[in-house]
Amino acid sequence: MAKNFRELEAKMSPESRARSDAKTQKMIEEMALNELRQAMGITQERLAKALRINQAGVSKIESRSDIFVSTLRKAIETMSCFAGFVNVAAERAPQTA
Repeated sequence: MAKNFRELEAKMSPESRARSDAKTQKMIEEMALNELRQAMGITQERLAKALRINQAGVSKIESRSDIFVSTLRKAIETMSCFAGFVNVAAERAPQTA
């Protein structure tokens, strides 16, 4: 039987949770922009619409190694907004056992 992640996390010691959080943060920091977008379940088209650019623009941003910090910040802030929306929706969804 599958267990809810929150139940498993609640059983972890504070030290284990801190190690897990640190590893998660390190993995996120090392992700390429397109990997982060895909991991969050956001399409290039959806991100493009939120950034008010076309899909080709998102593709170009993701493939560049020299990106302006302001462009990167805007893309990440936009994805964070999507993540916040997804988290709120998940919290409001009925829990199944």
